[in-house]
Amino acid sequence: MHHEARTACIVTVEDNPADVFLIGMVLKDQGVPFKLIHLTDGEHAIRALSAMDAPDLILLDLSLPLINGFEVLKKLRKQEHLAQVPIAILSSSESQRDRWHAERSGATRYVVKMTTLEAFRSEVGNAVIALLQRSRSRNSETKYAN
Repeated sequence: MHHEARTACIVTVEDNPADVFLIGMVLKDQGVPFKLIHLTDGEHAIRALSAMDAPDLILLDLSLPLINGFEVLKKLRKQEHLAQVPIAILSSSESQRDRWHAERSGATRYVVKMTTLEAFRSEVGNAVIALLQRSRSRNSETKYAN
């Protein structure tokens, strides 16, 4: 079955402009039509995401100004319209404790920001594609469920 490519709405919560640039580059490489909404701190992210329609995917950094990624994650998961949205943690931390904490707080996936460009592109790219497919199949199931 062929679906025309719908524009994916992707929210990135990230305070490092270089990482945001790389994420945009990775998405373009994947050939996915997308709209990227960039939020720079945890407080703004919670406010903005509470008020908007659920995006297809949220990419969330852990070390954010004002409110850290774990807290943002917990707050987003408490909101009904965001409860099912795939949320990928993008973190430079390889700590098992952070990974475990992220999963317990409701992260769909934990992606370590690799230091080399190639590794970053493949890690983030693979995660994004997998999560968008998951988001799409979920949306097509729920549309006809009324």
